[in-house]
This record gives sequence, C-alpha cells and structure tokens, in this order.
Amino acid sequence: LALTEYHINFKRRPHDPRQATNVGSTWMASVIYHLLINDMDIAQSWHSRSGGTFGMMSKFLEVRPTGQLLFIFNHHLKGQYVKTLSDNPWVEVVGFVPGKNKTGLLVINKSDIPQTLTAELLNTDLPVSNAFNANSKCYRIGPKGYSIEDHWLSKTPKIEMLPYEVQLIVTE
Repeated sequence: LALTEYHINFKRRPHDPRQATNVGSTWMASVIYHLLINDMDIAQSWHSRSGGTFGMMSKFLEVRPTGQLLFIFNHHLKGQYVKTLSDNPWVEVVGFVPGKNKTGLLVINKSDIPQTLTAELLNTDLPVSNAFNANSKCYRIGPKGYSIEDHWLSKTPKIEMLPYEVQLIVTE
C-alpha cells in the first residue's frame, strides 16, 4: 500500500507557519506513527526542499524540525515493531526492536502542555546501565530544538515530555 504526496495543512489554508516548527514535526511524527501501525509500505512527502509551508528545508537550505525528524527516523526507526499502548489520547507511542539485544521507543506528545509517561517494557532485555554509563540515546525534537542525550532506559521508564515534542529512545 502506498500513499503519495501526503503533506496536509492544519486548516487547509496556504502557508501555515506551524509546519516549519516543532509543531509541524510533531504532526509529521504522528502521521508516520499512523502509517506504521496501519502497515503502509511507501509514503512520499510533498516538497522536501523549499516548497514554502511544506519544505523540510527552507529556501535558504536551513534544515527544519521535520527534516531533522526524518533524518532521525531514517537512521533509527527500523526493525520489528511491537504492540504498544498508550492510555493518554495526546501521547502516541510505538516500541520497536532494531536488532538483536536492542530496544527502541518512539513517543509523541501531540498536546500543548507537558506530559509524563510511565511505561512498562515487557519481554525485553535492556543493556546494563549505571551512574556513569547510559544504556541508550534519546533523540528529541521539541520547543527547545533538536538534541541527542545519553539516556538511562529501565524496564519502567518515566518519560517527561515537553509540549509538541517527539522523543526517539534507542538502546546502544
């Protein structure tokens, strides 16, 4: 199943400026989440460069949050996806196994307020971590921009999310 040229405006009016911010990248992450859980094989975004509202880069070739998001997803969001549930309608989450002895978690806060997620990771072996060595990386795109942080992932992680933020956590 394929979806072509799927960039949709929030209010169906041209040049919604939110598309070029973390709000737009959160929207894109939610679209990709729904494509994943519905077994979409191929998706083609509209206007990867410039394109006014929809571009992943500005006309000056500055990478926008959506471009950063797709870069992260192309490098890390792969493998076997596992059934994942969220009891918060504003938080979408999907777990994945990118390779042997590796675990990944995509978390999307679609709301304009901070959210806290307490997860329970079942049937997974996590790498050992201690106070000096993290066992994973957390890629974040949100109101504070793009960052990569060392992360200490446990079987019952408490994940703090800023408004309109995407986190991709992958064990090393």
